[in-house]
Amino acid sequence: MLGIWVVSLSLLGTVKAKEVCYDQLGCFSDDIPWSGTAERPISKLPWSPEKINTRFLLYTRENPNNFQEISAKNPETISYSNFKPSRKTTFITHGFIDQGEENWLSDMCRRMFKAEDVNCICVDWSSGSRTLFTQAANNIRVLGAEMAYFIETLMKNYDYSPSSVHIIGHSMGAHGAGETGKRIKGIARITALDPCEPYFQGTPTDVRLDTSDAVFVDAIHTDSGPLVPNLGLGMSQAIGHLDFYPNGGVQMPGCKKNIISQIVDIDGIWEGIINSTIWRRHRQGKSTQQRRYLQHQFDVKVKRVGPPQYRAQFWKKKVAALTTKNALDGTRDFVACNHLRSYKYYSDSIISKEGFVGFPSPTYNSFESGTGFPCPSIGCPQMGHYANTYSGITKVSQKFYLNTGDAKDFARYRYKVSVTLTGSSRVTGYFNVALYGSNGNTRQYEVFKGTLKAGTTYSAFIDVEVDVGTISTVKFLWNNRILNPTFPKLGAQAAVVQNGRDGRTSTFCGSGTVREDILQTLTGC
Repeated sequence: MLGIWVVSLSLLGTVKAKEVCYDQLGCFSDDIPWSGTAERPISKLPWSPEKINTRFLLYTRENPNNFQEISAKNPETISYSNFKPSRKTTFITHGFIDQGEENWLSDMCRRMFKAEDVNCICVDWSSGSRTLFTQAANNIRVLGAEMAYFIETLMKNYDYSPSSVHIIGHSMGAHGAGETGKRIKGIARITALDPCEPYFQGTPTDVRLDTSDAVFVDAIHTDSGPLVPNLGLGMSQAIGHLDFYPNGGVQMPGCKKNIISQIVDIDGIWEGIINSTIWRRHRQGKSTQQRRYLQHQFDVKVKRVGPPQYRAQFWKKKVAALTTKNALDGTRDFVACNHLRSYKYYSDSIISKEGFVGFPSPTYNSFESGTGFPCPSIGCPQMGHYANTYSGITKVSQKFYLNTGDAKDFARYRYKVSVTLTGSSRVTGYFNVALYGSNGNTRQYEVFKGTLKAGTTYSAFIDVEVDVGTISTVKFLWNNRILNPTFPKLGAQAAVVQNGRDGRTSTFCGSGTVREDILQTLTGC
C-alpha cells in the first residue's frame, strides 16, 4: 500500500505544472510544493480575485458598530472613510467556511478600541472559503496577495509603513497572512489563531506561515491534536517566535459538553432570542421623545421595508432567521469548539492586561509539574494581544504553556500553594484553599486529596479566576470523604503562597484545628 502511495506521488510530480496569473497580484503555480507532495497530494490552482471577492471592512472608534467597505482598487473609498494614516492598522481575517461579517471579528475590533486607537479592518474572503477544503487551502494565496496589494496602496498613497501593520489570522487565514508577509517585508506582527494543520503542517515555509513573514510572529494553538483520530484542525508545529499552547493545546476546558448545552451556552440559540427582544426592551420605560427617536432608528434599521402593518411580519421573519443562525453558530462551536477557542482567548486577552501568562516549558506535562514556575528574571510573555511586549523574543521559536477557564472570562492567574497541616488526626479526605486579596477573592481550590497527615506539607499549583493582588488572608477548608464518628479535627499550621508572574512569596499562619466543613482563616505572619 505504501508503495502504491509513493508511486502515485511520483506520478503527480511528473505532471506538467499549471499556472494562472492575475492583474496586480502576479502568477500562481500548482507545482511542488503547492501540490504533488505527501502533505498536499491534490492539485488546485487558486480562484480568481473576482470569484473570491475579498472585501475589506473598516471599523474605527468613529464607526465601531457599522463597517465602511474600502478597496485598494478604488482608493477614493479609503480617503472618504474614517481610515487615518496616523493610526496603526490591524487586519483580522477568518478561516475555512467562515466569513468576515461574523460577530467575532467586529467584536474583537470593538475590544481593541478600548485599549488603543487603530484602524481595524475585517477581511472577508467567504466566497473563497466556502468551498472544498483543498480549494480553499489554495485560495488563501490570493487572499494574502490581496492584503499585500492593499498595504502597497497604503504605502503608495499615504506613505504608510508596514511597521504599523498587524495581521491576525484564524485557521487558514493565518497562512493567508503569511503569504502577505512574504510579499511585504517589514510587517510589524502576524498573529496566528490556531493555524490550520491539514495541507500546511510539515510543508516548506513557502506554503505556510513562518517567522520570516513578519518582525514578530506569535501563535495560539488550541486544536493541535492529530487530524486522525482526534480530528484536530490546528497545527502542533511551532511556527512563530512565540508559540502558546493553552491547556496543552489539544483539549480546551468547556469543549466536552453535549451539543444541546453547547448551543445554549456558547453563541447559541438563546443569544438569538435575546437579540430578538432588544427592540421591545429598548421601548420599555422610554419617554415619548425617546420612543420617536428609537422608532426612527428602527425604520433606518429595517431600511423602511414598508408600512407599519408589514413591519411586524418583517421582524417575525428576521427573528426566525436570527434564531436559526445562532443555533447553527452554536452547532459550529460544538463541532469545532477547540479550534474556535483561539480567537476567544485572544479577544479576552485585549481587556486582560495581566492575564494569560505563558510559562516556558518543553511540554505540557512538565508545565503541570512546575517547570517554568515562577517566571524567570526576564519575565514571561502574555498570550494574546500583549505578547509583543515580551522582552525575551529571539530568532528561535519558544514554547509557552498556561491554563485557562472553561468560559468567559478565560484568563487565569497561576499560584503555588504549600500548606502544612496540624492536629492529632490522620484522616482520608481532601482540603481546599481560597485566596483573599486587595483585588478580590477566589473560590475554593483543591490542594490535595488522599490521606491527610499532621505535620506534612502539601503543595499544588492553582489557576485562579482573579488576580487577587496583595494577599491578605488564606481560607482553609477540609472534608472527610467518609463518615467518621470520632469527629476528627485538622488545621492549617502555615500556608506559603507564591505568585507565578513575579515570584513573590507570602507566608500565612493559622491557629488551632477545626472540624470538617468549617472555615479556618490564616493571616500574615
